[in-house]
Amino acid sequence: MRPFFALVPFFAVLALALVASGLPIDAAPTANPFPSPIPSLGPSAAVQSNPFPSPSPTPTSVGGNGFVAVGYLWGSGGGGMIQPTPGTTSTPVAFPSSATESGFWVDMLGRLAPSYLASLTYENYRVAGGDRPLISYAQLRALYQPHDSRWAFGIGLLSAQRSTVNANVNTFGFGYSLLPSLQGQLTPYSSGFFYPHVQANGATSSLFAGQAGLMFFPRRGGGLFLRLGISAHCCLPSATSPKSDFGTVLGLGTSF
Repeated sequence: MRPFFALVPFFAVLALALVASGLPIDAAPTANPFPSPIPSLGPSAAVQSNPFPSPSPTPTSVGGNGFVAVGYLWGSGGGGMIQPTPGTTSTPVAFPSSATESGFWVDMLGRLAPSYLASLTYENYRVAGGDRPLISYAQLRALYQPHDSRWAFGIGLLSAQRSTVNANVNTFGFGYSLLPSLQGQLTPYSSGFFYPHVQANGATSSLFAGQAGLMFFPRRGGGLFLRLGISAHCCLPSATSPKSDFGTVLGLGTSF
């Protein structure tokens, strides 16, 4: 029993030291005042939403930026009068009521601004009847296209030429265009312009110029398309000829 009593003073001093320090003998260790940082979340964690989202993209205009197309034209025309050659005493004679015609056409359209476009259409053909004249029509148009619409409206300048007449027939008018959807595979197009004052050989009349048809874009065609449609002009003054014509157009083009 003597060795145990010899250790009593040692345990008493240890107990007094622990009481003086304010810690219970069996107390749990205190938390670390400098905790380790929380590990970063892995790739599978949800990503916080961007407080500054990107603006929504502006929708592309239905009509695209433009196109160029060329092709062949055939049809018929007639009516009106064949004027005598200048310097002769001959009198005007009637042009056949129906005569075949064939030639070529060019059509171009380009965007000047998000809502403004310009187009140029040129048709040139020979009429196989009467005095077999060479006829050409050129139309320059300025168009306004409302936002997200395929319809466009504007003004046009038409210039018509007959191979036997030195002067052009020039006139201003107004009308519409249904623009093709250059992103589609099969899309219709049309236009109609009215020219209220046309004067030729001293006679005055009005003129309507219209086009309509379909444009077919093959898959992965790189912008190439096939165009099939109709073209008509009616009605020039009776003092010239042909007074009216109607034709079918077929050709190829590319969009941009």
